[in-house]
Amino acid sequence: QIQNNSTCSKMPRSKLVLTFDQKARKDFVCGFRKRKDQRRKIAQEELKVKARKEKAGGRRAKRDERDKRMQEYEEVMRARREQRQKEEEEIREFRRLREVQNRDRQVTEQINEMESSDTDSEIVQVERRDK
Repeated sequence: QIQNNSTCSKMPRSKLVLTFDQKARKDFVCGFRKRKDQRRKIAQEELKVKARKEKAGGRRAKRDERDKRMQEYEEVMRARREQRQKEEEEIREFRRLREVQNRDRQVTEQINEMESSDTDSEIVQVERRDK
């Protein structure tokens, strides 16, 4: 510690008096190891925090990658589902058209049968008249 014996600023300054603190000296001299150990401990804690953050970042990156792949998979499945629905709709439409065509053919055949049966009966009647 440094002490100034002057009491007034106008008075000439007297010599400085130094007092020596033995405890402070011992703490300073013996504290090198303690301070070094403390720096090491702080550095280790910082490394742990840094490693934890890197690990969390790695997990986050993996999670993001997994989410991205899942989204791509869902898009592919959605596209396949839509394609399948389109194909099924085309098949249903084709079947409807075929049923309509079959009904039209059946109606046409029935009409032809009816027409042919009418002419046959007329022919039979005409033949009977001839006899």
